[in-house]
Amino acid sequence: MEHPSIADISEGQLVKRLLEHPYWRSTLFGLAGFPSDPIIREQVDLAGVPGGFVGDVDVLLCDSARPDLAVAIQAKRIKFDAWDIERKSPKKLQELKKAYKQANRDAKVGFSQAYLYVFVVVDSREQNAGKKLSYEGLSNDHKALVRRALSLAGLDERVGLFQIELAQTMDFSPLDPGTFGGELHRKALPSIQTPELTEWVTQKMS
Repeated sequence: MEHPSIADISEGQLVKRLLEHPYWRSTLFGLAGFPSDPIIREQVDLAGVPGGFVGDVDVLLCDSARPDLAVAIQAKRIKFDAWDIERKSPKKLQELKKAYKQANRDAKVGFSQAYLYVFVVVDSREQNAGKKLSYEGLSNDHKALVRRALSLAGLDERVGLFQIELAQTMDFSPLDPGTFGGELHRKALPSIQTPELTEWVTQKMS
């Protein structure tokens, strides 16, 4: 293949590239209830947050005038390369438990909204080899496998769950022409931030 695989992009770099691209930023990080023109910070360390929580937030966003309505997002990447598609077993699926714990923690911190974004990245170029034009990503069986793993039972009721599939179906650069699908399994249940947390958000966004 001439171009690198979307499955080889690290989790942090994937989120960064999506945020830097105007289309992906507005499509994925502009859900109903999100600020229309937010300040966005990546890999925000929770040091100093009220409650003494430890870790970081993958994406923190809010309107500059409304730091009391901050949205905390944890991102987890599940990847299917050519080998994974053949053996019907994606990489990183077992790491969902950790992502659930991180998203649940963000709800306990008390952010206005807490989300878990699950990115399913698929390199189906080899599967589609020989086809002049193809947008075939995961099969229904593969999709069912992922869906079974995305249970709402393990998430705090306030945490929203957004599943995004990004498929590299032809030999183009990752995140260029391909297949995109998004399924909002559940919207976050907004909560009222404490003044102390809002002050912490203000400092992080400045």
